[in-house]
Amino acid sequence: RTRAPRTREAAAGAVPGAASTSRFAAAVGVHTAILRSAVAVDGAGAEPQDPDATLVGMSRSSPAYLRPYLAAASEHGGAFEAQLWRSREAQRRRFEVLVEMAGAARFDGGRVVDLGCGTGGFATFLEARGLSVAAGFGVEAVPELAATARRDAPPNWAVETFDFVADPARVAELRPDVAVLSGSLNTLPERQARRTLAAIFEQVAVGVCFNFLSDRHHRTAPEDLAPARRFSTLAMIRFATGLTPRVAFRQDHLDGHDAAIWMERAEAPRAASDAAPRS
Repeated sequence: RTRAPRTREAAAGAVPGAASTSRFAAAVGVHTAILRSAVAVDGAGAEPQDPDATLVGMSRSSPAYLRPYLAAASEHGGAFEAQLWRSREAQRRRFEVLVEMAGAARFDGGRVVDLGCGTGGFATFLEARGLSVAAGFGVEAVPELAATARRDAPPNWAVETFDFVADPARVAELRPDVAVLSGSLNTLPERQARRTLAAIFEQVAVGVCFNFLSDRHHRTAPEDLAPARRFSTLAMIRFATGLTPRVAFRQDHLDGHDAAIWMERAEAPRAASDAAPRS
């Protein structure tokens, strides 16, 4: 039985009561076989040979981690469904957790970059909560999604179209205080995700917040997340604490389905809310 590609948000039951979109479901039968073959990578992050017989309409030079989104964009254009989120509610909850971990003050008046911004949902999320960035940048490699993000961008937000995984050094040109990656790592091999995060961490003045699908979810039912994958939660924590002692971790949202990490540069000034208490 053909199953749905589950990328930015994996299992349909990850959020009790959250409804998946009908347009997403309609795309499943068209793209499942393509996506499975496109992202079958080995543990070292090497890409497979191009399945050119099935990648109709997609560039053979596109990285494997982008092909699921390119396939979805060919079906849905720049609509929400092309991001491969299962529900808007879970997307919003992930945004809430990332802002809570970094601290709202980091976003209000700061320079923020949303890597893998999709249709620009994080920018509009901040705006709806009254958080006005000094300068915000969405970075999106899929042109259709970038066009939607650019059209709907709140004040002080701009959208850049490039692949931050292939060219993380370009992030430095945006001079961000904070970088956000929500669902942007899910089709990457774990080691490649860590390399990308380490490179991004070098480009920010304050910190990086990101989420990933946790392997410590304690679920017993079989699951098929392709083309997404779960990361080793303990390995990701070790990775983060190897970069900086200022690390926060959460897995108390979405029933433990995924985890979130905030990494703050050791030399960054403390936010007022987490200044050290007086002795």
